[in-house]
Amino acid sequence: MSEVKEILRRISVLQLAESLGNVSAACRKSGISRSQYYEYKKRFEAQGIEGLQSHPPIARSHPDTTPHDVADKIRMLALSHPGKGPNYLELLLKSDGNRVNFVTIQKILEREGLGSRHDRRVEPEKQWAEAPIVLSTEQIACIERLNPEFRERHCKSARPGESLCQGVFFAGSCAGTGRMYLHVVVDAYCSYSFGMLHSSKYPEAAISLLHEMVLPFYEKRQLLVSSIITTGASGYCGDRRCRYGHYLKLHGICEEQNPGAEVENGFIERFRLTVIKEFFRRRLSEYAAGVSIAAVQRDFDQWLYAYNRRPRQGYVNNGKAPWGQIAG
Repeated sequence: MSEVKEILRRISVLQLAESLGNVSAACRKSGISRSQYYEYKKRFEAQGIEGLQSHPPIARSHPDTTPHDVADKIRMLALSHPGKGPNYLELLLKSDGNRVNFVTIQKILEREGLGSRHDRRVEPEKQWAEAPIVLSTEQIACIERLNPEFRERHCKSARPGESLCQGVFFAGSCAGTGRMYLHVVVDAYCSYSFGMLHSSKYPEAAISLLHEMVLPFYEKRQLLVSSIITTGASGYCGDRRCRYGHYLKLHGICEEQNPGAEVENGFIERFRLTVIKEFFRRRLSEYAAGVSIAAVQRDFDQWLYAYNRRPRQGYVNNGKAPWGQIAG
């Protein structure tokens, strides 16, 4: 009904202009512009009453004006340079003769699920996990920055306990308590982690971690601990080094040493970054002066329990929880 009324209104404008003999006066009385009047007149003379029907507006540009091959190239470039943003991709496209605004590039990346640098760093690792693909040096560096465990992708472990990584790092200090070091063991099969706080960074505490927590855990599940990987960052040296090595030999555990490593073991490094951010950086300032290491250890154990039971993205878990891969 509204469409019929609109057609009649437009006819009346044409009739009014003809009866007055003055287009401007007819337009003023009808509340339309002269350009609209001449548009109505042109359409009426060409098509009759049908020409006065309303037509949907014609978009000046289609929302998907970027050719599909260019959009595919944007995706490919984004994955090849995961640490770069739309401005850099715009320059790369321009050098190939494709002019695409960085705003359009960002919209295309968001549509492809690659809107953030984090997304662009995660995607190549997902593809690598699904099927062996050749990654560039730039891609590998970006993945390892996000997930240090990816550095150890050459470390193949077929079962829990087959290959463990052990290290130690400074966790923080409390007034009246002094410096605290966290001795850590991470299973290379599924990233299941153990940790013991101590006032010393030397191997005596590392031996205590193995003797009190790690070995009983695997023995209870009838799993054999075959080897332990240590690095130069562990501080295991001199006479203390001998005590640690003697303990491993006593239990039939092979030690893989990398004393000259400039980069920390990837499994230890990922755990360190996470625990410092999520636990120590938040908790240590809340403790009263003189808090015991045992008290901090109890709180840490609760955090570690939850940490081992939450899904972990990237190598080696790929969305699975460490505990599920041992218990299951």
